[in-house]
Amino acid sequence: MYYPFGYEHYLEKKEKQGKHESLAAQIKAEEQALIAGMRAVPKAERHRLREFSTEEAYTDWKLRLAAEPMETAKKQVEMLAEALEQMMIRWQQSEGFWNGDAWDEEAAYRERLGQYEEAVKRWQQACLEWAETAMDWEPGDGEKEQEKMQ
Repeated sequence: MYYPFGYEHYLEKKEKQGKHESLAAQIKAEEQALIAGMRAVPKAERHRLREFSTEEAYTDWKLRLAAEPMETAKKQVEMLAEALEQMMIRWQQSEGFWNGDAWDEEAAYRERLGQYEEAVKRWQQACLEWAETAMDWEPGDGEKEQEKMQ
């Protein structure tokens, strides 16, 4: 039976009405109310973490191993591209070299041009290395190795 204001309230109301049942009946009703209250408490939920399969863990490991050299090469390319951009900005702000004015010293012009060409070669080489690291790993590598293992 459901007691909206609690079992004690029910007993008090019943006593006021003058209907007295035996002590055993009251105790039994009280026990049933306690049992019903305990059953009404929701059970604790157990949240299980998602378990990764061995294949997924192996694939993730292979991807991480492939990504590390690619990230290193990418950072190198970005660093060299930034250096080239800074070189261009510095020279554009200086007098003469990129502004179309003639320099008195041909040697200074050749020296700066040589520096720029050398920086471009380093950047191109870094781009090629980055592309090679990307080509060393194919997206289906993990699947091919799994087929070989079976």
